[in-house]
Amino acid sequence: MAPKYKQKSREEILDLYMDYAVQNGLEISIQQLCHDEKIDEVNFAEYFETIDQLEKAVWQGLIAASILTVQSDPLFSNYDNRDKLLSFYYTFFENCALNDQYLLLSLNNGHKIRILSVLKELKTEYHDFIKEIQPVEVLNLGRFDNAVGRISSSLVAEGFYGQLLFLLDFWSKDSSESYEKTDVAIEKAVKATMDLIDTTPLKSVLDFGKFIWQERMNKSGNE
Repeated sequence: MAPKYKQKSREEILDLYMDYAVQNGLEISIQQLCHDEKIDEVNFAEYFETIDQLEKAVWQGLIAASILTVQSDPLFSNYDNRDKLLSFYYTFFENCALNDQYLLLSLNNGHKIRILSVLKELKTEYHDFIKEIQPVEVLNLGRFDNAVGRISSSLVAEGFYGQLLFLLDFWSKDSSESYEKTDVAIEKAVKATMDLIDTTPLKSVLDFGKFIWQERMNKSGNE
């Protein structure tokens, strides 16, 4: 007869899973996790059907908690869109740093295509957030208007998601103390994107590109 274990909450199971994965890798089974961490399998099944769902839930919970944190700030509603995005990114990547052992393991596990599937629920949360801080249905891109036309809010959200993926990749490779270079990348990425949307001069876009080029040259020189 299987031993009886104290019932655990969804959050407790996720915490146990993350610690266990850091020690044992991501290629684990439900039976292995439940046995070693004393989780009743029926209790586990109340929240998750597969190990893959755990990994997706970690990322979804991370971004949901970050969005809730910034939106709970009474000053947040008075920020302009640029500062709302900066506030979110700083909070999100601070949370990433607190869980970096597991998250880096997840990001670096397998082909890049795999992580897109893992981040599916995170993407949905992020799209909703971007549509909220960019509430207009379409954006006029000034002198680009004739070539590009008017872009729907869903396409804008997709573009910002690409920015988030870039920053996640940058963060995963950032070896600077306390991920200081990631903070710089966030500032430059947000400034470049918002300047482009606001149709202001593209100097900041070029500045951001120069920053990324220098980082890649520095990495290649150290390899």
